Amino acid sequence: MSQQVNFYLLENDIIHISSYLREEGFVFLSPDVKDEYFEVVDSLTTMDVLSPYNKKQIILKEDLARFQNGRNVCSFEYSPSPLFLFPKNALGKGRFYTEDLPFEQIETEHKEVFRETVERFFRWFERQFPIKDDDIFYGIHTSQAVIEKVESDGLRILLNNSIKDLGEVR
Repeated sequence: MSQQVNFYLLENDIIHISSYLREEGFVFLSPDVKDEYFEVVDSLTTMDVLSPYNKKQIILKEDLARFQNGRNVCSFEYSPSPLFLFPKNALGKGRFYTEDLPFEQIETEHKEVFRETVERFFRWFERQFPIKDDDIFYGIHTSQAVIEKVESDGLRILLNNSIKDLGEVR
């Protein structure tokens, strides 16, 4: 079973999520610009700085040695919520995503631990950042800080995460 949450979040929100994930035993793997190798970094915000548009992987800390040895590990994906400052102050959509764990070479017990930990994260995330269902956020998870910035007209929401679509911001 795959799971995902789409969101509009600011840097402080991502820092909060990073803290939770570290407490749950996850580490963050940021790809280099060419996706040739991954580097362990301290937070999701560091991942955003090093590789703003590439997908990032989040794995359990106990899997780090296995990953570094080139073996398959369970992971889930993070895509940031990019902030486009020019020409308009617009926030793009981010996402956390996990899919079924097809790897037969990963022990069933380990897959179960990973699945339970990720499901706990998604439940926590949905409580922390509820869905704002209106004509601005279109049923996407967001924080109160984003809502306040949008309502004060200091921030726009980018529908398709493309700089060419900045004409379509709300």
